[in-house]
Amino acid sequence: MTAADQLRALRRGTLANTLAWLAVMGLVGGGLYFVDQRDAERQREICGLIIVSDDSYRANPPSLAGGRSFAKALHDYRIKLGCPDTPIPTPAPVPATHT
Repeated sequence: MTAADQLRALRRGTLANTLAWLAVMGLVGGGLYFVDQRDAERQREICGLIIVSDDSYRANPPSLAGGRSFAKALHDYRIKLGCPDTPIPTPAPVPATHT
């Protein structure tokens, strides 16, 4: 095998390795993007539940000490998670069509 043949083989191997690494990095990047999107969706769902409960406790404060303690802990958790102070708007239901 000549030096030129060895150089060509090395270049082909390097190109194949580079393409393989690019494919792996693309898959990893896509996976991270998907996980991030799912995490944001779950965060919105959790915030929605916390907001409904917290707003309900604010409108009708509990009379017992344990209930007040729970309401305060829930409100503190809402702040810690960074849930908005206003309710998260829910999409309007799609009217059913009868065929």
